[in-house]
Amino acid sequence: MNDMPAQSQAVPAYFHPQHDAGEWARLAASGPALVVANVADGPGLVREKSWAIALHDVRAAGSQVVGYVDTGYLGLTGSRTWLGSTLIGDWLEQILHDINTWYRLYGDALTGIFFDQVAESGDGASVAPVFRRLRDHVRQLDSTAVTVLNAGAALPEAFADLADVLVTFEGPCDAYLTTTGDQCFEPLTWRPEPSQTIWHIIHNVPDSQRASEVIALSRKRGAGLIYVTDGVGQNPYASLPSPDISSDISPNSGSVRRRNKLQAVAPETSSASNIDAPTIDLNTTLISNPMLVREDDRIEASADFVVSSSCRRVFLASRRTNVPRWWTGSSPQIAADWLIENNRLYAYAGDGTDWTWTPTGQVIFEALGSKARWCLEADVIGLARDADAAAAFHVSAPGHREYSDVAVGRRATTCTH
Repeated sequence: MNDMPAQSQAVPAYFHPQHDAGEWARLAASGPALVVANVADGPGLVREKSWAIALHDVRAAGSQVVGYVDTGYLGLTGSRTWLGSTLIGDWLEQILHDINTWYRLYGDALTGIFFDQVAESGDGASVAPVFRRLRDHVRQLDSTAVTVLNAGAALPEAFADLADVLVTFEGPCDAYLTTTGDQCFEPLTWRPEPSQTIWHIIHNVPDSQRASEVIALSRKRGAGLIYVTDGVGQNPYASLPSPDISSDISPNSGSVRRRNKLQAVAPETSSASNIDAPTIDLNTTLISNPMLVREDDRIEASADFVVSSSCRRVFLASRRTNVPRWWTGSSPQIAADWLIENNRLYAYAGDGTDWTWTPTGQVIFEALGSKARWCLEADVIGLARDADAAAAFHVSAPGHREYSDVAVGRRATTCTH
């Protein structure tokens, strides 16, 4: 790699096109080399029309579009999967699921995957095989895919051949401009291949003068991709940089490429009218007809889900005492001590503020069209013969986080297999 590479913009676009349509129009007009799409800390559960249109627009402008996937440092730092596990195997399962979902929902616009929160683990030898497997999985889905690894810091040489783009710095402006401190920039101890691109992401840039300093320094440090923003806070990428900051970035003159040097090519058609995959409007009610039925020692829960292929959940609140509970987002709320996700049963094991669930077994689960139905023994969740329960059904679709109305257990029809 040349020490002063041709430099392009790459943008982590962590804002919703339905709510920030102007920002996405501005993004497409600027034509960055690469855009990271982040629907809901990943792909979400359903294909949203607004996202499909936005991604096609930036593809038509010549940008690569990579989907955001959280790798959670593979649980090595205590980060938990959506279901509360820190095991590498469970993280791997979730990551592979997110990759597959990206290609299932937005494969007509997607050109690769962005792996965030990449574990470094010293010399990298222990985790590099995991990321090699992830890279290979992506390329099985798309042989021309661009893969990006974001550790936010210098990576060991074990990662040298694991991605097309390596993010070797992500942090605030002050840290980037200094060589001391916990977050300061550290150079790689090895030389990337010419086909690889280094990306530096710098936020909290206060003004155009500081932006100019950062950009000049990034070129000296060998960054072929750059993102400089005055964004601050927990999500400094919730909008594009102000014009004062972005005007100091030179026009794109580089490119992002795979090792076979295939370039980004705009799709044959960028018209959203040609997108015929299932879409859903944000105002659509996703769950209807919630039911919870108790017959003797069996319980049946059911509801209609508009998104028939989504991961369906039902939270149950039993009459057990002295157990931790998770307060649902339904109206009214219930204090759930059990969660069923498709056919898997989990007991709540947190303190009421964290998403921690312990697997306890499986239940009978059926999904016929939009109808989802669960059946289980009452004593499995600690229900006495004369006790009823409450249930809240949930679908975590992007922009929705929707719950059904609470269904209170009642004695009615027989629960059948």
